[in-house]
Amino acid sequence: MLLLKVRDDFKMTIAAYQSLYESSVLFGINKQIQAEEGKADLEKRIQELERQKEILTNKVIILVRKRE
Repeated sequence: MLLLKVRDDFKMTIAAYQSLYESSVLFGINKQIQAEEGKADLEKRIQELERQKEILTNKVIILVRKRE
């Protein structure tokens, strides 16, 4: 009788670990997807800021030339 209880507890423990493993894998996959989406957004923002920087740099050059 005791061996049956040990067996049942062992099966429940294994099932709990398997469920935990599956949940953690799904969590990791979701985080990876979020990171990749966020990376694309950040790269787009970098491009926008670089364009703004170039425009402002050109304005500075024009203003400096006007001043001379």
